[in-house]
Formats: sequence, structure tokens, C-alpha cells
Amino acid sequence: MLGADYIAMPCNTAHFFYDYIKRYTKAYLINMIGETAAFLKFTKPDVGDFLLLATEGTYISGIYKKIFKEYGLNIIEPDDADKKVVMSWIYKVKSGKFDVSPAEFECLVKKYIDDKYIPIILGCTELPLLAEQIGVPEEYIDPVLILARRCVELAEKDKEKF
Repeated sequence: MLGADYIAMPCNTAHFFYDYIKRYTKAYLINMIGETAAFLKFTKPDVGDFLLLATEGTYISGIYKKIFKEYGLNIIEPDDADKKVVMSWIYKVKSGKFDVSPAEFECLVKKYIDDKYIPIILGCTELPLLAEQIGVPEEYIDPVLILARRCVELAEKDKEKF
């Protein structure tokens, strides 16, 4: 019988439906947010706080806070006004506009990280595109890249079976 062995959802907001989708498939559904939390717990063991820039839907769902809490990690969210600013950036990228300045990006981030080391999670597929296009100087975490690495790991393990 043909079918998928693995399913990868590269949309952060769609992970709100993760448990629902998981119930209706026999394939291994990779949880990108869980993979991100596990990756950060392993690669940044001395870091507990992470700033999340994402869609309003991702914030409302609480999926990052819930999963990161399971790993002993804390998610910092911008205030409501800044959430709307981030959402406007996302919509701009969706329409092919990258007219956010690095200074504007940095100003928003600095409000929440101050002088502390708090890595930034770009929790929407459009945000790493924006960061790369405008040359964001801060280190940031791209959950889609972590998901892609996990997919490669799984494919390599399957290859070893044959």
C-alpha cells in the first residue's frame, strides 16, 4: 500500500491542529514546535527565555508556550501593539514587500530582550525570509529549518534500513 511515512507541517500556526491531524493519520506527524523546543534545549542548555515573533493566531493558540513549558523553556511574547506590527510585516512579505528596515526590526526586538541574551524565534515562515532580505543582525531561530533538518535525519535513518 502506498502512503506517507512522515508528515511535516512547515506552518507554525497550523500546529494548533496538530493533535487533531495526528488522530487521523497513521503517518508519523513531526511536531515542528516540539522539534524546535528539543533542539533549543539541547543546543542552548543555559538559555531559558526565547522571544517569539509570530502570527496573532500562533500567539492566541498558545502552542509555543505549552510545548516550551514541557521542556522547561519560557516564551516571551510582544505586547498587543507589537504583535500587530509583526503581523503587518508578515502580510508585507506575503505580498512581496520587504520594506521593513533593520532598525525597525531591531527596535521592536530590543524592547523585549534589553541587554540580555534572549534568542529570537521567527515563528512564521515569512519572518526568516524578511530577516534574510533586510539583513537582521541578531541571531534568530528558524523552526522551518529545524524541521527540515529533522526530515533529513529521518530520511537518513530510513535509508540505513535498506
